[in-house]
Amino acid sequence: MAESGGARPEDIDQGMELGCAHPMGPLRLLDLIGLDTAQAIAESMYEEYRVGPTSRRRTGLSNRPWPS
Repeated sequence: MAESGGARPEDIDQGMELGCAHPMGPLRLLDLIGLDTAQAIAESMYEEYRVGPTSRRRTGLSNRPWPS
């Protein structure tokens, strides 16, 4: 939303803090921990929790390409 100009980063953070009771908005958190750390966490979670071939077949996702 911030990237497309739909909302200011401050407004997104405030919405998450007030509307979802988060102690800190997501963009402020990214500023705090750094984008490199956030990327490393996302890659680690993807490897740990990605859907295996059996689940992909059962959900009908087997004909879709696996994201790289």
